Amino acid sequence: MLKLIATPSLAHQYQVVRDDGLPDVMLTVFADEMLKSLSPASVPIYMREIISLFNWALTDTEVQRNHWQLSGPAVEVRNIVREYLTVAARCKLTSRADRLGLKAIYVSETDETRINIRILLAALRRFYDHLISSQSYAPPNPLLHEDFGRVTQELRAHYRRAVKEAEGREPMPALSGVDPPSGIRLSANFFRCVDRQWLPKTIDDPDFPHLVYHAGKQFGWGLRELCVVRILFEGGGRIGEVLNLTALDWSTSQFMNQFQARNKGSFGARTKRFVVSSATAKLLRRYFDDDTEGRRAHDRGRLSLGDLGKNGRCRPGERPVIFDLARRSSHSADVPERLLESSAACSRDRRPATHCAALVRNQCASND
Repeated sequence: MLKLIATPSLAHQYQVVRDDGLPDVMLTVFADEMLKSLSPASVPIYMREIISLFNWALTDTEVQRNHWQLSGPAVEVRNIVREYLTVAARCKLTSRADRLGLKAIYVSETDETRINIRILLAALRRFYDHLISSQSYAPPNPLLHEDFGRVTQELRAHYRRAVKEAEGREPMPALSGVDPPSGIRLSANFFRCVDRQWLPKTIDDPDFPHLVYHAGKQFGWGLRELCVVRILFEGGGRIGEVLNLTALDWSTSQFMNQFQARNKGSFGARTKRFVVSSATAKLLRRYFDDDTEGRRAHDRGRLSLGDLGKNGRCRPGERPVIFDLARRSSHSADVPERLLESSAACSRDRRPATHCAALVRNQCASND
């Protein structure tokens, strides 16, 4: 079985390791290659979907009986992916021709689907593109339709002829506003996701925050967990955005009740702002300077707010993280953001919210 481990101090920041402890060279090099085009937080998300597929293929009876290989011909790879989507992902698959006449597999998620299908298919497309570019895979990309290029050229040639016969000129780009858009969506994907309608669920229980705070006390939350959840509730950020807040982000308000924060897809740039209550800001200042159960208890540098600069301002270049150093793990986008969903279930069922509290604790704690 394969496992992804983070090795930030080595040449390859992520390594895929086999049971014998040796790295899988092909997948490790691919993870390193993805760092050139994806944010560091996205790479483990993509890799884990691919590794799950590889591990499943090693144990599935149908795959083993037919001797299918993910490094084999395109038809074998497609058979494995089709079997994985049907059996492991619990998706419904439909085979039909699209508007261009290309036969494709349409994937519909069900209520039992627990795999991110879009990320899986996107990761596989990148994986085989990488293998082909490095001359490690001879067939065409099995995630792309082999006849797409030919059919697309024929369609565009037919469109140019039609415009020339009707207007006496070549067609203009859609951005010019001269010719209307064709309205035809072209896709080269062999597996295509069918959109499901997403309906947002509003948590309208006025006791919801109190329910989560109470569960946290029962589970043993400290100052750290309480500060994290209060910022989540009041600031409305993602768990990864809150856990990656730095003293410099906080110093913009002179360590009061506002924080600059990165946003999804901002590649570390601070493009949003969190505003919290004065009570939460006071609690956070207490956590930052507390010597027993706060940040200073685990910071070898014993940094305090008073050390960060004169007049409560953080000096340029100083980016100490707010939520611990020794106890801080890789808080990034690959951390599941299921806190509020699980808490909502607790609120609806009126059952003990210890699961919510355990989730917050697991998000924050790592090495202690």
